[in-house]
Amino acid sequence: MKLIVFLFAVSSFAVTSCSKETVNSAGRDVVGNVIKVAKWTTQTKTVKVGEEVGVTTEMLGEGEYLDFKNDGRAWTYHADGEASSVPYRLVDTKTMEFDGVVYTIQENIVANATKMTLVNESNGITTTILFKR
Repeated sequence: MKLIVFLFAVSSFAVTSCSKETVNSAGRDVVGNVIKVAKWTTQTKTVKVGEEVGVTTEMLGEGEYLDFKNDGRAWTYHADGEASSVPYRLVDTKTMEFDGVVYTIQENIVANATKMTLVNESNGITTTILFKR
């Protein structure tokens, strides 16, 4: 009985000793790995002002794709062989800074690795970026 109480106490201590930052960091690493696993072949950006119909732009053309890399840059590979990049950073499992703008990730990216929707709302303007594999 003493052994069971001792093991329970040790396991309780181990579970509660992880800080929130450690848990957030681990979750952020998992999300980071999921977004880096494969190429994103569709990137659609929609900008909406107030209640007006949004303006949608396809950011990737035929034969182009985007890769989130370990260097903190999202690289777009163009059909002509050229490449360009913008900075990105996962703040936490639901927040990404992409090209200098902070967005909320709408999906549970670990459960749904085929699409990722980023949304930023500021000053009555809603910007949505949809990535698909």
